[in-house]
Amino acid sequence: EPFADLMRGTVSTYLNALTYGTFTLYPVSSTVDKALFDMMDVYLDAVFNPLVLENELIFLQEGRRIEADEEDNIVINGVVLNEMREDYNSLGEIISRESDRLLHPNDGEGYVSGGVPKDILGLTYERFCELLRHHYHPSNAFCMLDGSVDLGRALGMIDGYISEFDYKEYPKNEDEDDELEGQERTALYQIAIDEEPSSKLLLFSKLPKCEQEEEDLNAAAITVLANALCATNFSPLKAAILESGICNNMTLKLKDVSTVEVFFSGVEVGKEKECIERYRALLAERLDSIIDKADLIATINAFDFAYREQDSDSTPRGVVYISNMAEYFADGSDVAGALRQAEHYSVLRTRVGTDFFPSLAHGVLLDAPYALLCLSPTTEEQDDGVDGAMEALLDKLSDEELENEIQKSRALEEWQATPDSEEALATIPTLGLSDIEFLEDTTPTLKERVCDVPLILHPIEANDITYLDLLFDISDLSPDELSLLTIYLICISDFSREGASPEWLETKTNAYLGARGRKISLYHTSENKTRVALMFESSFLDKYATEALEVISKYIALPIIDDREVISFQITQWLDSRKKALRNATNTNRTAAMGYDTGAYIRHEVYGIGLYDRINDFGPEGCAELADEICALLKRVVTRKRLTIGMTGMLEPKALAPLLDSIAEGDCDAGECTVMHPAPSNKIILTNENVAKCAYVAAIPKSTDTRLLAAKLVLTSLLEYDIMWNEIRVKGGAYSTGISINTRKGYVLCYSASDPSPERSLEIFKSLGRLTAEYIESIPDITKYIISAHSDANGITTPRTLGARSTDLAYECRTLKEEEDVLRAILRVTKEDLLEACKLLYDIEGGSFTVMCDEEIAKRFEGEAEIFYNLK
Repeated sequence: EPFADLMRGTVSTYLNALTYGTFTLYPVSSTVDKALFDMMDVYLDAVFNPLVLENELIFLQEGRRIEADEEDNIVINGVVLNEMREDYNSLGEIISRESDRLLHPNDGEGYVSGGVPKDILGLTYERFCELLRHHYHPSNAFCMLDGSVDLGRALGMIDGYISEFDYKEYPKNEDEDDELEGQERTALYQIAIDEEPSSKLLLFSKLPKCEQEEEDLNAAAITVLANALCATNFSPLKAAILESGICNNMTLKLKDVSTVEVFFSGVEVGKEKECIERYRALLAERLDSIIDKADLIATINAFDFAYREQDSDSTPRGVVYISNMAEYFADGSDVAGALRQAEHYSVLRTRVGTDFFPSLAHGVLLDAPYALLCLSPTTEEQDDGVDGAMEALLDKLSDEELENEIQKSRALEEWQATPDSEEALATIPTLGLSDIEFLEDTTPTLKERVCDVPLILHPIEANDITYLDLLFDISDLSPDELSLLTIYLICISDFSREGASPEWLETKTNAYLGARGRKISLYHTSENKTRVALMFESSFLDKYATEALEVISKYIALPIIDDREVISFQITQWLDSRKKALRNATNTNRTAAMGYDTGAYIRHEVYGIGLYDRINDFGPEGCAELADEICALLKRVVTRKRLTIGMTGMLEPKALAPLLDSIAEGDCDAGECTVMHPAPSNKIILTNENVAKCAYVAAIPKSTDTRLLAAKLVLTSLLEYDIMWNEIRVKGGAYSTGISINTRKGYVLCYSASDPSPERSLEIFKSLGRLTAEYIESIPDITKYIISAHSDANGITTPRTLGARSTDLAYECRTLKEEEDVLRAILRVTKEDLLEACKLLYDIEGGSFTVMCDEEIAKRFEGEAEIFYNLK
């Protein structure tokens, strides 16, 4: 487990291995030089000298194995097998693999990245090793270094590994599938029995072949065109398509560096061909007239802003660079092309108003050959084929061969239960506490008032960008009222405001705002109370502050809902996609935690199944009938009396006055949150997935003691990177597992995903206190867990994230010093502190669980849990 061992004892800002269709990416980064070089050493060794080539047990653990359970039933297991089974029949996965099969029938991109589950059973260890030796070779790879790296030392380390190999000539990767004319493919996707059947269509075309620099420019231009034509329901091409009635939603985007994708959903079954014909006829009739100069310039501004801002949240910029470059590498193109976006936007700006955009649009969207993928609905259960493949495999195996496979699995269990030797562990480099430097966050947080509105100001240099958050306190709203606000937020871009049409708002937003967002945010205050805010986020260049603030004022203004079909149509689109989106671990965890935490319950009501269920009950027309109630609620809550502003950057606060003047004073402040969470219970969420997502929650004592909070973070590191990793992932075969110990709110949440045996995982979760205490007693040193906990708590920051964190803390009536006291305390945690924190997990057997799974797995919990919701 070299990667897990690294995570236990180093400072990483990113550490992963990512599988794409035609390449694997191994990014790693750190803010500590020693840690970076240590991780480089392990990564280079793992890629070019993997131990799996010598030890079949690793293949059995990570790939697939045949084992006998406690009742001597023959079962199939394996981490990657379970990962691939989980989402294999989800709509997103069906679209991805069927698109690749259609577009790339003759090369590697036409195959499933990670493997078709049933075919994984037929992969032999010998074939695996053969493929690994052939493809994972330095001649078939490239390395990228980013940041203030000691280049001589880095290149010397890389050379030390690749010089052991002889150079091999690999064929250049080139796309051979230029001819798309007439290619069609049909696939099925499962819907519920009571769901309205409709087809989904994907239309693909290729960018014209030319010199790479021009190809890259065309790709950037298509991305700009797609946004200008189809970003919202009121964008010109999308509006025309929706008005025609051929579908209820459509998107246009660049699928990869050379393929354009048009996606239609809500197409009447039997009218798929008619949809495509009417779309192409509409293009032929209107394409020139809907390409608007102002829309193009505004969209180029928006993309240029995002590229120049270089804010990739917690992901290091270098990882973003190399991810983009790897796609060029896999496509056989010059990888440096991925770094030239800024140049493209400058050139594209000069081509607006010429025939460049219309000509490209005609060539790619209308005149180019195309391929068509049709996804047809079915209510029949979709099988991933693993059970049938398992039966076929068992039929082929003799009794002796089967027993040999089972013995291998038993040898694996014995190997997994055997600790690594001291010599083996010594090969993994670790840091010492002396290598860790505590960097104090010097972000200033000033509490002021502007136009008598509280302002949380962070005057830091942000590349001439201002980040502005408007938080309207809605803590006093009921779940029903919060749902009304969520309906509004779903439809917000499609409403007119006084003096501003949706089309005007979209164009001006692209022209003057770098980003905009809206959400319902939850906060846990220092007084142990829940605070809820309706939050509008935005960013803009300081030189456009006047124009940007005018756009923001229109965006948050009271909507004019004179056409209620706007709501009905948007809700139809939302319902079409939302049910599938709820099949994730976040929803499982949220549903489990709502019996213990008001915040989790509110999130369930405004983001999770509670919201979906309520909107589904209303239906699109019912939601439209709520227009007057929505407007009345907005008039009540979007007021200065409820407003707090968070602002990061160097803009003068007085510049906000015109925006604040546009907001009504309001009648009253918000009261306290009176929402009560329901009692805990065991729940089953039904899906058609063959492996489970599992969450277990139990109450623990509340505490804000700094020493305990620090020890809890170290304990979390030990649990996630050692005990749970080994018990749930390595031995149990689940793809992922984790834990959240929330001493402020008083509960612990354990979870797993792609889990073939959730009942086993639940037993492990309940016994974590005993397992952890025994483990802590047995280890001589906890330094590596301290380091990993400190690393996890100190990620990549940007001016935006620094300001947002300080705003959140201030809104919760907490201070940055409290947070930093905990971070400092992490470095002083002792083994005794860890054992004390471990007591939090001693009495969690009485908790409750939520399992998301299919009916077959659900049967294992009969009598223990109720069916909570059906997401099949």
